[in-house]
Order: sequence, then structure tokens, then C-alpha cells
Amino acid sequence: MLVSVIIPTYNRAKYIQRALDSVLFQSYQNFEIIIVDDGSTDNTKSVLEPYIKDPRIFYIYQQNQKVSKARNNGIAQSKGGYVALLDSDDYWLDNKKLEKQINFFEKNPDYLLTSGGIVRITESSKEISRVLNPEFDKAIRDGMLFSCLFAPSGAMFRKSIFEKVGGFNASSDVSEDWEFFLEVGRFGKFYNFQDYFVAYLQGAQNRSNFNRRDNLRYNLSLIKKYKHTYPHFKKAYIIHFCYYLYSFLPFKEKLLPIFSIIKKTIFGKPSHRI
Repeated sequence: MLVSVIIPTYNRAKYIQRALDSVLFQSYQNFEIIIVDDGSTDNTKSVLEPYIKDPRIFYIYQQNQKVSKARNNGIAQSKGGYVALLDSDDYWLDNKKLEKQINFFEKNPDYLLTSGGIVRITESSKEISRVLNPEFDKAIRDGMLFSCLFAPSGAMFRKSIFEKVGGFNASSDVSEDWEFFLEVGRFGKFYNFQDYFVAYLQGAQNRSNFNRRDNLRYNLSLIKKYKHTYPHFKKAYIIHFCYYLYSFLPFKEKLLPIFSIIKKTIFGKPSHRI
């Protein structure tokens, strides 16, 4: 079964070779790579020229339209029965990632989306932390209103479900991956491998939610939208509303440890990442 690997990029000439190599070194080789250049102004295209000589690698240029439209554009032109996402500043750690996911999907037709663990790294490739999200469908659903429990750059899903839900929300690039995954879960099951699939670059381009008030406000709207699809609506909404209020406080970074203690005291320690 052909896998379409979708790599949106914008001014990531410094990193994109690493991302591409992590796909090319996969044990599962029946793939195509679709790179959607979202209007880069650096030397991204010249970096990619040696790669696009490979007949499996396709380069699409579009005027800057942001990541949702870039992903949708790439997937719309893909030919695979499965879609794997990879951001151009991340890369895959496990060279059997695609093989594991394909084997799982082929044996479990009621599952629509899988991902795996992430290792957060700095721009100098120093490890910051490791995250393994809940493995099984029920545990994932229990936590889906609290946060996105899938590493986007590790995610693989059936193309048929992408077509069914209408793709990523092209009108928003705030929590667009979380919103898409929430929608997918209305139609089938989730699974997270307990293997570290992705090195996630925690660089200056990835800002904390505490500094993104619009993101927090949009997250509240998502929790309300899917309150009948996933459990624990009230608890998730209250926590995210507190985050939103917290974003207005001065010296919020210094107050974060106190905020975390209060949250755990009231709500307990979550079994999922928040």
C-alpha cells in the first residue's frame, strides 16, 4: 500500500534535508513524498533540487497560505491510501515507523489514526524531554478534550477519512492538527505506539500556549464543539479557561509553578499530557 508523506515547509532550508532523509531511510519504501513549499523566501528550493530528482519526491510551490492549506493541497494531490504527516523542522527517529503503522492498519481496519512518542529537542539537537501519550483508544478519548494527544509529525491516517471530514480547517491555523484529530475520532478508533517516532524541534518558532491568547480562546471553542463526542467536558473547559485567564497575568512565567500546584490540587494529576 502506497503511503503519501506530506511535508509542508516555509523557510526551513536549514532543517528540511534532515526531515527528508528520515523518510528515505525508512524500512518501508513504498511511499511518495509531497513537499508543499508555502512561499519560502530562503534557499529551500535549491536545497531540495537534488532530492526532487527522485521520482517519488514531488515539489509544490504555493503563495503563503499557512500550514492547513499547505497540508490540504499536498494531500489532495497525493495518490496513497495512507497519509503520513511530517513538519519540515522535525524528523523521524524510528526507521521502522512506517512499517509499524502500515502493519497495524492492515490488521485493524476499524482504526483511522495512529501516532507515536516524541523527543523534544533544541536547535542544537539537545534533548529537552520525552513524551509518550496514552496508547489505547479509550484512554486517548478520555484525554482528547484536554490536549492534542497525537504528535502531528508522527501521525498517519487513512486517506479516506481525510476526504470524509473535509481535511484540515483551512480558515484557521490555530490548533489545526488537534481540531482535525478530534473530527477523525467521530468516525473510528485511535492508537498511539509506545515507541519514540519523532524528534520535535522546540525552537523559537514554537511558542508556548501561555503566550498565544488567540490559541487559548480557540481551544475553548473546540472543547465546546466536541463536548458530546469526548468525555470530561466540564473539567477540560475549566482547566483551559484557567489557562486563558492566566495568560492575562503579569509575570506569568514566574507564577507557572504555583499555577500547576493549584491545578493538581483541584483536579488531581492527569493520566494524559496537558
